[in-house]
Amino acid sequence: MTSDDTLDMLVSLINAHWKDEVAGLTYDERNHFASTFRDLALHQGGRGDGMISLDNVISAFKTYTSRCYFSGSNELQITNNIGRELYATSQTNLGRYGLNSSTTSDFEASQSKAFTSIDDAHSQAIPINGRISIVTKGYKMIDDIPVSPYQSLMFPLKRRKSSSSSRKRRNASGFSPHLTIVPKTDSLDSISLIVRSSVHLCTQIPIKIRIVRLGKMGKGKEAKAFLKKGSTTKIDLSKKNLMAALRRAVEGAPVVYENEVNEGDVAPIPLDVLDSSHYHALLVQPISKDPTKTFAWRDPVPLLKSFLFNTTNIREVTKCHTLSGIVVQRERLNVHLSDKRRYAPLSGDSKKSILKRTAWDVSIQVVPFFLLSNSLTFPIVVRSWQETTKDSDDELWDEPALPIASGHGMNEDQSSDDEDLTYNTPSITGGRNLTEETHMSSGKGSTEHYSQDHVAVGQTLRLSGIDLQESLFIQVSQQVNASEEMDFLWTNPLQINLSRMKSGINSKGVKRLPKLVLDLGDNCDCLVDVSLEGGTKVPVCTIYSPYWIMNKSGAKLEYKVAGQSKRYLDSGTGGLPIMIHGSESEK
Repeated sequence: MTSDDTLDMLVSLINAHWKDEVAGLTYDERNHFASTFRDLALHQGGRGDGMISLDNVISAFKTYTSRCYFSGSNELQITNNIGRELYATSQTNLGRYGLNSSTTSDFEASQSKAFTSIDDAHSQAIPINGRISIVTKGYKMIDDIPVSPYQSLMFPLKRRKSSSSSRKRRNASGFSPHLTIVPKTDSLDSISLIVRSSVHLCTQIPIKIRIVRLGKMGKGKEAKAFLKKGSTTKIDLSKKNLMAALRRAVEGAPVVYENEVNEGDVAPIPLDVLDSSHYHALLVQPISKDPTKTFAWRDPVPLLKSFLFNTTNIREVTKCHTLSGIVVQRERLNVHLSDKRRYAPLSGDSKKSILKRTAWDVSIQVVPFFLLSNSLTFPIVVRSWQETTKDSDDELWDEPALPIASGHGMNEDQSSDDEDLTYNTPSITGGRNLTEETHMSSGKGSTEHYSQDHVAVGQTLRLSGIDLQESLFIQVSQQVNASEEMDFLWTNPLQINLSRMKSGINSKGVKRLPKLVLDLGDNCDCLVDVSLEGGTKVPVCTIYSPYWIMNKSGAKLEYKVAGQSKRYLDSGTGGLPIMIHGSESEK
């Protein structure tokens, strides 16, 4: 049987027995499906005897049927979150205009009617005619993208060679350029695809983010002073008082990206920042519910793979993470491979094979500095404050300053043929030229914390602007609902020694502080428990009472707890239960 006859027979078998499974594929794609089995049988193991194992048949079938999309939808919604313009089309539409994914340049794609242009932070619908192809300027086209409603996939980006420069350009962040495509189910028969960079930011509090450009990789005496010995690109993160140098470096640095992110939202780091030859730093400013109050900018976060991952647990880097209020989480996702690489024989080294077929998807979690939870039976009012005992320049940096780009966003040694995409993509700034704006943190926001908040029953209060190296003082009062203004009866101030906790600053600290007694009234004795949350290591303060006494006898009662001299009187009329904290040892 010839190769063409084999293909015709396979197509007939697929249409007869697997019609439902391939209902979303076009005629051309069904032929491609069948030819995959034929080529796999011809080339498996290098034998060329036309035999194929059952395991490989099942594997190939699962791979292709998982690409089928919902047949009830005629359009696919694509959301662009890569920080620059994106072009998308279906592969069928690509062939209709006589274009080839391997030869079509990014410029041709931007000019062709076959592609739909999608601006940054916008969505567009494209007709569903098989698998899709996407391209962005400066990179080769990504084709054969499956439309799967269940699995997120990553796609490596390959730069197009420039005629003006033959040298290979490396980025400063250390991240290999990848796009992550995340499916989102819109209804029973339709999905949308979110295309974003492989590094994104999630937040538990409303924040304003700002990305500033620092110096160029390996240029200048200042930059070389921070490099590891024997390296021309890697920064030495083990230097003492690294955070002091970072604070100095971001002052006056040009702003290239700015955005506001609501609680629970996701903000991808722009692709041009991750693939730039310049160093960049992320800055976070919490947004207060009170419009008259402004928080100070948190400590900067260098957008470096070595800094974010911190695989060697460098103490100075761990401290920087804590002071910046970030927790880095990473997940290995499957990388979409070409047909040739997908069915290639597996390497004997399983770990090496897994690394080739997967890549890191990184999430920078922005967390509050302190959580306060009300586990009582009534709402409370909490007043908290800190007294700064140290000078703002407590950490001295006697090394040269970190490299900073010029005010116009370009170093003096920046050559005109340098393909640094952060200069050539205005969409990264959201439509306005932010390179004329420089970051200045001085005089913006208060460095001393003070707040007064109402906390409902079961509510958790998220506090920002707290220095984890200083003690926090709190006072609590029962919330009274009254038509007239009235003074609250506050408890005595309690001091919480945050510096003693093992939150990333004090490596020898404790995970839980001794419980404190809080007297909220004659019949309400509570405990204040402060411990570290498991994953984020954020201090969590829980106000609760371990024992409740409810009198349902209708008689007046008096209680006395062993080890305590205090007596509790119960009128027997109902209302709130009597709350006690227990024995003397729990104070």
